[in-house]
Amino acid sequence: MYPARIPEITEDLFSAEEAAEYRTLQESLLKRGLIPLKGVTEAGINHGTVLEVGPGPGYLGLEWLGSREVRPDSELVAIDINRNMIAIARAASDNYREEGRYSLIQGDAEKMPFCRNTFDGAFSAYSLHEWKDPVNVISGIDRILKKSSSAIIIDLKRNILPKFIQKEKSMMRNQSRKNFESSVRAAYTGHEIDGIMSKAGIHYYHICEDSFNLKISWKKD
Repeated sequence: MYPARIPEITEDLFSAEEAAEYRTLQESLLKRGLIPLKGVTEAGINHGTVLEVGPGPGYLGLEWLGSREVRPDSELVAIDINRNMIAIARAASDNYREEGRYSLIQGDAEKMPFCRNTFDGAFSAYSLHEWKDPVNVISGIDRILKKSSSAIIIDLKRNILPKFIQKEKSMMRNQSRKNFESSVRAAYTGHEIDGIMSKAGIHYYHICEDSFNLKISWKKD
């Protein structure tokens, strides 16, 4: 039996120091091939103007822009509520921003500041558990998608086996271990995601699980 969910206090997340620590963790995941780029492109999110919700330090988005699976004229718009993360992502993305392919917005995805039918795809990785109102964010993502466009949300699951948690923590620094533990406690189970998607008005979707993650994908009707 998995433990009850303990939401994170998002106002306290990621000071400048913690954001830099998280960047180091993301760099490690990138080197280990654990940035979930393949899941995004396999969902058909590989062209046009695409939205990323919660980019953090921006590594997944930059990998997406540089991927051979993504059309070279594609553009990415990323929205994150944390100014420290935006600053890190901005510093890492000079080339793409100069080319006009990457835009960063500091804003609240629960108040999605985009018009209907704007984007050709959307993705988010490892920020779902931080959203105060996931129903509102997910329904907002669906609203801004063009018809027949795809979205995928990837996040930790709460019912990770303890042996996998301990193994992952053994490769982290102290602050990263604390953040990882907090994120797992705040993560969802597949059953809970079913309830969230239903409340968001999305009835046709797919959930895939692996040892660590939940992947929720759908195509706008």
